[in-house]
Amino acid sequence: MVPTSDIGNLAYAVARVKARKRFLLKREDYLKMLGMEPSAIARFIGESQYAEDVHELGRRFSGADLIEYAIYAHLARTYAEVLGFCRGRMRARVGGYMRRWDVYNIKTAMRGRLYGEDPARLALSFVPAGLLKRECLVAMASAGGVDDIIEALGQTEYHDILAEERNGSDPVRSLARLENALDRQYYAGLAKRSNVRTRADGAFLAFVRREIDIINLRNVLSLKREGVEPQAINEYVLRGGLEVSGQTLASMISADGFDATLAAIERLSFYDEVRPFVAGAKQSLIPLERSLEKYIARSARSFSFVDPLSPLPVIDYILNKKIEVDNIRIIVRGKERGMDESRVRDLLMLR
Repeated sequence: MVPTSDIGNLAYAVARVKARKRFLLKREDYLKMLGMEPSAIARFIGESQYAEDVHELGRRFSGADLIEYAIYAHLARTYAEVLGFCRGRMRARVGGYMRRWDVYNIKTAMRGRLYGEDPARLALSFVPAGLLKRECLVAMASAGGVDDIIEALGQTEYHDILAEERNGSDPVRSLARLENALDRQYYAGLAKRSNVRTRADGAFLAFVRREIDIINLRNVLSLKREGVEPQAINEYVLRGGLEVSGQTLASMISADGFDATLAAIERLSFYDEVRPFVAGAKQSLIPLERSLEKYIARSARSFSFVDPLSPLPVIDYILNKKIEVDNIRIIVRGKERGMDESRVRDLLMLR
């Protein structure tokens, strides 16, 4: 039984996110932005809930950089506020889910250091919505290399697993191993914390396992397309998926070539989501991967209705806020690169 105090906070927190959901950008907002230049988009979002962040960062940046830094700053502040009004089991569940931003920030730091990103810009790319303290993020941004980042994480749960996986002989391959180790730890911890006591708990765990399915499918397809040997692919898959696991996962990995792996996914329940993009997968996996991301977003929307007095609507809002930020970034960066408007639109997640 959920304690009475937790029930009270559940109702309060759900009411708060429902109120916030009204301010999410609508389909017509994205379509308007598709017809704007980055400077006009900056003005457009500068008159919305992003105003504070756009105005603050507008003194230092402009164009696409201003928009990207502003929307991520706003995302971090929003997430901190949401976590701040959660209590008890709600806070534990939502906080566990938000640890993905620790993983995101560590990955961002490692990639930034590997490719020589400016420390100040790197710091602005973080979303401080997880459990890592500000001083740890500052240390990672200014670190001289990946080893220094691992050292900066010395007092956290991430240090030991990264130190164990570190292999300096091939920086790019080593980075992939480190990122996979972070994903393994995050999803293993999330599943471990997801004790199934209620229908809502079961729905949440099923959603987490579906996320693992999507990550595994994306990783296996990408590595098979590159001709990586099955034994090596095994190092980059996560355990605990709903469908892309066990014998199904093993058969996809051991399939004789990329085409055989594509054929093996036909028996997955969500195959219809990717069917239109299978034929072009040899040329590019991006449309197929984007269709999987859209599928996960729709799954989140549906599971939020399982129990309206649970953490599920809060996590649904968290996901929708991230989708909003991703959509803005896709539009702005697409404009910057001169992408065709129809192609940019295809990448958006529109409700």
